[in-house]
Amino acid sequence: MNNEELKSILELVDYYRGIKRQMDAKQPYHLNVIDELYINENGHSRILAKLLQYKTENECYDILESLLGFIAEYMKNENFSGIKVNQPEITQEKERIDLWVRERGQYAIIFENKIYNAADQDAQLCRYIDKTKEYGF
Repeated sequence: MNNEELKSILELVDYYRGIKRQMDAKQPYHLNVIDELYINENGHSRILAKLLQYKTENECYDILESLLGFIAEYMKNENFSGIKVNQPEITQEKERIDLWVRERGQYAIIFENKIYNAADQDAQLCRYIDKTKEYGF
């Protein structure tokens, strides 16, 4: 991953944060049920994994495909639009990666959840990228 691609990913995160702030302000009473249950990062990963694992009657991963389409459109990155989702492996907390979506020989996506103003660990994403490469992605 080169610096330009990393910069694009970080811009996507900032863009998402802005959208989240706007949506938070629109919530009635600013209530988030997940926050009220005091679910930690692992809980968030489990919920997101279940959403991404959802398959329609015709065996399509609509939510995962929609997310990939959003990323491709936002980042204007054809690498994401070229992903064909067939049988993704979606794991939580494997190799300490909060959520890992991958298909051998095709793609790998790392999700690192941060809640309650948690700080990034030193070189955390670099370690996860290196681990993903060790697995052949």
